[in-house]
Formats: sequence, structure tokens, C-alpha cells
Amino acid sequence: MKSRFFPLFAVLAGLAAPASANAALTEIAPLGTASAGCPGFAEQDCAVVLARQTAFQAKVGTTKAFTTVKSSGHVVAWTVSLVSVSAEGVKNVNSRYGGAPRAALVVLAPLGKSRYKVVEKGPLVDLTKYLGTNPTFALPTALPVKAGYVVGITVPTWAPMLQLGLGGDTSWRSSKPLKESVDKDYRPQRALVGTNAEASFGALYQRVRMAYSAVMVPTPTPAKTKK
Repeated sequence: MKSRFFPLFAVLAGLAAPASANAALTEIAPLGTASAGCPGFAEQDCAVVLARQTAFQAKVGTTKAFTTVKSSGHVVAWTVSLVSVSAEGVKNVNSRYGGAPRAALVVLAPLGKSRYKVVEKGPLVDLTKYLGTNPTFALPTALPVKAGYVVGITVPTWAPMLQLGLGGDTSWRSSKPLKESVDKDYRPQRALVGTNAEASFGALYQRVRMAYSAVMVPTPTPAKTKK
């Protein structure tokens, strides 16, 4: 029996049932050639792991509000770039951060004064078998978004998805309290999971990019009625 393969566009458009079938796809925080890692860094300085926090990319180069939604619609898929980790390394990091690498896409609504609240969240994905690749995950249920919302990532354990060595004009924000932003101990749980749905994202990290993106189907504009 022959296997049948369908174009990604068709799969994503099918998932976005609430939106018009002919709406154009929009990429939020496009990855382009960006990938997780830190070429040129000494091994002990290559800290690419995002651990036990919820976060979003704030700025990349001259582009501000890099992961902010520009119009209403539905997010239907997301992509993440992951660094390869040895089996022994996975075992060691798993024991430190409470389990296998896992992450979920989240939609954050701004509350003012750097505070955000999780209003939508995709399912947690075990990333173990995807380490060293750039997987794209279709969401089983499209996540509704509005203009001004932010698309972020929540990581209750760990995920090797950071790109280091960038300019000072690139930065991301974390749910880790500002007073702990320079603390290298990431074992306390700061991810927005369970009933913990909002936090201050005052902690800003520069010269680093979170290597993820999302695909959105914008809500189509109705045709103007001729008088």
C-alpha cells in the first residue's frame, strides 16, 4: 500500500478551521537561518539550555516586539531549533531539571508593567527524540490570538534552544524574577504551568536568541459590500 504525503500548507490550513481556507499564512518570529548553538564559544561557556521558565523573544536586531501578534487569527503550528545532546548529557541534565526536555507554545496577554498572563497553551512536547533537529509541530487545536498578544515558550524542564553570540540589540524576556536574572541556578520552577498563569517578565537577557517560531492564519477581512 502506497503512503500518501500531503503538503505542509494543506495540513496547517486544515488545522485552522476557525479561519478562512484561503487566508495567507503568517510566520511569527521567523527563524530564517538562525539556529540554536554557540559557535566559537568554549564548551564551558556554551549555555544553550532554557530551563524551568516561560519566555519570549523581545527583539532581534532592529525588529522590536519580535514575537508580538500584529492581527487577530489562529496559531496552527510552531518550530524550534534544538542543539544535539549526547545520551549521557541528556541523562545528566534530566536529573538536574526534573525530567526529559519538554516545551509548549503559549500565548501571553499583556497586563501592563511587564506582566503577562497565559491565555492559550499548546500541549507539552517531549523533545528528546528531536534533539539536533528543527522540528515543526502542528497544534491539535488552533490557538486564537489577538493583536498585541505575545507568542512564547514554556519549559517546565529544559530545552537546548538558545542561540548565543549575537549583538546587544537582540534580547529575550523571562518569567524568572528580575532579582534572580543573574543567578545561574535555574533549578527553581519558574515556568507558568498548572494554576500559575501570570508573572512579571522584567528579566531581560541580551545577546541571545530563543530559536523558535510559529505559524498563524490571520482572520480574513470581509469583502466590502457594494452599495
